[in-house]
Amino acid sequence: MNLFAAHVVDGYKPPHRSMFPQDTNYTYGNLTARADRLFLKSVSCSQFWDSKVVWFGLQGILQELKELWQKSFFDQPKAAVIARYKRRMDNYLGAGKVPTDGFEALHDLGYLPIQVLALPEGARVNMNVPLYVIYNTNPEFFWFTNYLETSMSNLIWKMVTNATIAYEYRRVLEHWARLTGSDPAFIDVQGHDFAYRGVGGPEDGARSNSAHLTSFCGTDTIAAIDYVEDYYGANVELEFVACSIPATEHAVATANILTNLHVDLEKWKAAGHAPPSNEIFQKMRLYGEQDFVKRLITEVYPTGGIALVCDSFNFWGVLTEVLPKLYPEIMARQKDSTGLNKVVVRPDSGDPVEIICGVEVHSEEVARFMMKRRGSEDGRCKVLYYRLEDGQVMRATDCLKQTPRGGITEGPSEGHYISSYLIQKHHLTAEERGAVEVLWETFGGTVNDNDYRVLDEHIGLIYGDSITVQRTQEIMRRLARKNFASSNVVLGIGSYTYQYNTRDTFGMAIKGTAIEVNGTLIDLYKAPATEGDTAKKSAKGFLRVERNETGDYVLAQEQEMTFSDLELGSGELQSVFKNGEFTRRVTLSQVRERLRAA
Repeated sequence: MNLFAAHVVDGYKPPHRSMFPQDTNYTYGNLTARADRLFLKSVSCSQFWDSKVVWFGLQGILQELKELWQKSFFDQPKAAVIARYKRRMDNYLGAGKVPTDGFEALHDLGYLPIQVLALPEGARVNMNVPLYVIYNTNPEFFWFTNYLETSMSNLIWKMVTNATIAYEYRRVLEHWARLTGSDPAFIDVQGHDFAYRGVGGPEDGARSNSAHLTSFCGTDTIAAIDYVEDYYGANVELEFVACSIPATEHAVATANILTNLHVDLEKWKAAGHAPPSNEIFQKMRLYGEQDFVKRLITEVYPTGGIALVCDSFNFWGVLTEVLPKLYPEIMARQKDSTGLNKVVVRPDSGDPVEIICGVEVHSEEVARFMMKRRGSEDGRCKVLYYRLEDGQVMRATDCLKQTPRGGITEGPSEGHYISSYLIQKHHLTAEERGAVEVLWETFGGTVNDNDYRVLDEHIGLIYGDSITVQRTQEIMRRLARKNFASSNVVLGIGSYTYQYNTRDTFGMAIKGTAIEVNGTLIDLYKAPATEGDTAKKSAKGFLRVERNETGDYVLAQEQEMTFSDLELGSGELQSVFKNGEFTRRVTLSQVRERLRAA
């Protein structure tokens, strides 16, 4: 699709040039994250949320806009672009409703007549503090500042939102790394971007998923690496920008497993056997998966890291039967140029908390307290697990069979009742122990300085389905309770995290707050009576941002300045773009450094 820059605008914008007050010289607006009330209700809000967004994306979107205007407007013949614009407007709003002389003058000018002052990218900024301000540099183009609102809002809001959410993931992982003694360097790859296929198109994915790279280096969005190299001065040959490892998908896995199964079934048939029972069929299919995994890790990728999706049929069978039989091959793997020698197991279905960590086993005291509370109300059994002092695990099942006195009564030979719970001795299955513990039982590992267990370097786990910030918190908490370090799992962060948001997640809005008419400065603001005292109430006049003693950015409104004072008088809002050229640039490494320092 070849976008035409003059058409990348809301339909009500083109007539506004004629609607501004006569003799308007300059217009001034800002981008602000106005409210986090929707984010507070989301699964991306961590326990550490402090109402600050991560500022990222301005340099990229300004470069994109510059390229779009240059390619589709300034580099094209004037007659052609004006004819194209007039054709669209005449047939959209009505013949002659939108004059073309403004764009004729803009084409003659040959560049974008705006100046943008912004906070440094990578900063964490409180709600209701402007992230950038924008105004025209030539009085003839007072209308152009407002004309760019649509495209700049369209491009920037998701980058800020995704950078903020990525940082929330990182804060959670950093907290648990400190608590469980995990290597802090591992966090760079512990959050892995799986979102590309689920976002709003290839270009949107490259742009918005680059925000993930402000907090992490793990990504499956290759185009995002291109984006930060093209627009943020990154260089994969000189710095650690991003990485991944070879990995299977279900199409590859099932193609191999079922091909191997087909061959074995043909041999079975040729030997004159009756059709195999379901039990034998499933064992044969598991053998087919074992042959595939062995070929992959010894022939196709004999060194370095390799990730295997293992839930095509029987995930727990793979963990308890296939991988133990391949123990020698896995433990013999050598490191490659990435420094890895790891076989990474990937479940891709079920409840990620339960799959990774297993069921939560309480103390007897906690379990008895929980059994005093009302059980499930939907007719389903509620199950609790707890461990006695001698190590015996007990299973308590509430099937809504309340005993007369609610105390301990004689029950079936295999158990007894406490309130409505049937209490039985229990041996935890592999599924109930969870993937990390099952892998530990086979491959072992080490105990770090904080007395938490770390899987052997030859084996790992990644889970990339249904991960959220809140589930990440629960996964880390459960692992710690089982005395496993947080670094035992990598989490794939998908489009539910990075696409299931809107501009309203943080109330991102570009609003005009000042205008100069015939040399007179007019403060602009709005305060809708129908909204009350909400985020719809705008800032007013010229804006200045300073940092206070705690390092927070704070806003001062209605500043006594003129348009000629803004570049030097706006505090932390510094010039980054003027008349089509960058006056200041930032690199990805600088963004990361600033964000880490926060």
